[in-house]
Amino acid sequence: MEKDNNNNDIKPKQQITDFSKFDADEINYKELFQGIVRKKKWAFATGIIVFLGIIGYTVKERITNPLYAGSFRILISDPINSSGKKNNDLISTESSTFFQELASGSRRYDVDTLIFLLKSPKFLEPLAKEFKISPTALSNSISISVPINTSRFRAPASILIVNLTTKNKSKGINLLKALSQTYLEESLRQRQQKLNDGLEFLNKQAPGIKDKENQLQTKLVAFRNKHKLIDPIREGESLKAQQRMIEKNIIDINSTISRLKDVRKEILNGSITATGFREQIGTGLSIADFDQSLLDQLIAVERELAIAKTKFTSKSSIVKGLKTRLNQIQPIILKNQIDAVDTAINLNESLLRNTKESLKQLELEFLKQPELIKEYKRIEGELLIASQDLIKLNSSIKSFELELAQSNIPWRLISSPKMSPSPIKPSFRRNLQFGLLISIIFGILAALLRDRMDHVFHSSKEIKDNLNYPILGEIPFIKSFSELRSEKSEMLSIMVGDGTQKEKFNNKKDIYQRFFYTEALRNLFTSIRFSNTDESIKLLTITSSLPKEGKSLLNVLLAKTLNDMGEKVLIIDADMRRPQIHSRLNLDNILGLSNLLTDNDINLEKVIQPLQNFKNLSVMTSGTIPPDPTRLLSSKRFKEILSEIKSSNKYDIILFDTPPVLGLADTILLSENLDGIILLVSLGSVDRSLPRESLMRLQTTKTNILGVVTNAIKDEYEFEYKRYGKYSKYGNYGIYNQYSSYQPIETYINYGKDKQQEIENISKQKGRSKKDGQYSVKEDKKEGKSKLIKSFSKNVINRFTKWLDS
Repeated sequence: MEKDNNNNDIKPKQQITDFSKFDADEINYKELFQGIVRKKKWAFATGIIVFLGIIGYTVKERITNPLYAGSFRILISDPINSSGKKNNDLISTESSTFFQELASGSRRYDVDTLIFLLKSPKFLEPLAKEFKISPTALSNSISISVPINTSRFRAPASILIVNLTTKNKSKGINLLKALSQTYLEESLRQRQQKLNDGLEFLNKQAPGIKDKENQLQTKLVAFRNKHKLIDPIREGESLKAQQRMIEKNIIDINSTISRLKDVRKEILNGSITATGFREQIGTGLSIADFDQSLLDQLIAVERELAIAKTKFTSKSSIVKGLKTRLNQIQPIILKNQIDAVDTAINLNESLLRNTKESLKQLELEFLKQPELIKEYKRIEGELLIASQDLIKLNSSIKSFELELAQSNIPWRLISSPKMSPSPIKPSFRRNLQFGLLISIIFGILAALLRDRMDHVFHSSKEIKDNLNYPILGEIPFIKSFSELRSEKSEMLSIMVGDGTQKEKFNNKKDIYQRFFYTEALRNLFTSIRFSNTDESIKLLTITSSLPKEGKSLLNVLLAKTLNDMGEKVLIIDADMRRPQIHSRLNLDNILGLSNLLTDNDINLEKVIQPLQNFKNLSVMTSGTIPPDPTRLLSSKRFKEILSEIKSSNKYDIILFDTPPVLGLADTILLSENLDGIILLVSLGSVDRSLPRESLMRLQTTKTNILGVVTNAIKDEYEFEYKRYGKYSKYGNYGIYNQYSSYQPIETYINYGKDKQQEIENISKQKGRSKKDGQYSVKEDKKEGKSKLIKSFSKNVINRFTKWLDS
């Protein structure tokens, strides 16, 4: 109810709920979560049962079928020798490596092949025979691996981790020790076998390598004899030295010739003196003895002339005489000098030609050396290799003979065989983790499944959250009223309280229940009065989605309550398909609503019957069942009758008992002429989707939906109807499940027919047809005991199920 700014109550707006979000083809995760919350006890119970089952299975397996594990570690290669370090033995490890690896196959193991061999049933057959087990079973119980290499550079695997699983701990440790000894002995046998095979291989290679060395030595001697040399490399170096010397001489001779030519030019030019010429004699010039005396005279005259010029004048006789003598000697000396220089030039040019010829011959001789050196190097290299191979071969033979003489086991145990003190399987920790996960999953699935199977409302809070309409009232369960529903008996005596049903309905507990029932109806009337303050609600119906939800009984009891409160009430039985008001109130149904609608001559007062002992309560029965009630309810005559009743002001409240909303159009047509309609939702009986569909249908009209009333029609909700409880089938009309759509034909195909005969037939089928009472006492006792056990079991299961649903 809304309020204005002055806090005055105003008429609430018609509440429209969008039910499109409840599309059955879409997954509503919120509803799934709510379902898990609703059935949380189922989730917890299922999870605990599954968890305890897994724990029980684990305990049983650890006691009856435990699995122990043992292991040991074997070093299959020497990490020191394999790292590249050399031994200081007389035999060089480096020189013998090639033939050792060739003879032994490989220095490193093929780990995958080795593991396959050590696990093969054929290899394990002697050990399996000793312990009287199957070789295949023994192979399957063994696992061999290598340690995980966490280093940056992967190193070859040198350690094997051998694991053994067994169900017998004492037998397992003995088997593990025997297995380790078998592996060590097999490694020694394989080592001895490999050494013998390698030694035999090396001995076969020795004669061939020796013959090859002899052939290469003979070839080298023949090469030296043929080319008359010892070492072509050294001789080539000597020729190269001579070549460099001759080339130097050629350079010197060319220098001398060039200098002599310069001297000749100076002589011809007169730029060289006798003294300067004499200085050149020791650097390549040769002069005869007579020329030498003339040269000495010339030098002496030049010296005297130089001295005379310092003492005498140029006209002096002494100076002139010396010049005359100098002029006589110079031509002779000049000619001799030119001849001497030309002779020296010719001699040096001849020497140059001879030297170049010698250099050419030397170069031709040197060009032959590379081929000789190449051939010599090839023969010498082959001989060196053959010699080294022979040395390595002899070294490897001695090494193999030395190793063969030793009995050291090549593999070594670095971790002794040990068995686990407690079983490894089943593992408590792993099974606890697995059990916890599985129990959570199964718990959630059980809660969702139970919620899908138990797809009904269990509390008014669920209805309010799901339908989004106000709860106007909550009707509790009363056992006596429940029997009235099932027996279809009249209830006038109960309403009057005349004592005729005292033993059955007037006990202390029943009186206590009826008190709360009456208070609930009064609260419902109060909610109706305050649900619409602008206009009074006079024409009202309380309907339901399906039959047998208690709407007719509730309408009658509400009318009786209003009568007690001083309200003038008229009940109109608008259910012209299956009327019940007249039978409930012990009235005749000769004239009623259908007669009033079909016969204009019938007066309104004729069809209204005052109820005995209730001065403010009157009833209009349904009358004769017509062929088409829908046409009557949609007629103009019906609207006129409602207007006449309402305008007469004889009644404060006019209650209509109508057919259910779903499957029939009667209530929809009738609701258009009413002031308000209330949807009755029975707890634990009606599918959750049906009230939604009912409200959706009512929203398509101009119907004023006041709200929802909850009705506890099962004993699970007795005084505690807000709790969750177990539900049974939806009665004869319960055709719904969590996914089914509404099927009006199947639901209302028998609407209006008496079900009493059907109930009796079912009861007969459940009974036991005795043949003339010919059952022995023993059989009766046995059958009674069986029934007692079944009844007790069923009772326990039902109580446990109710507790889970609560």
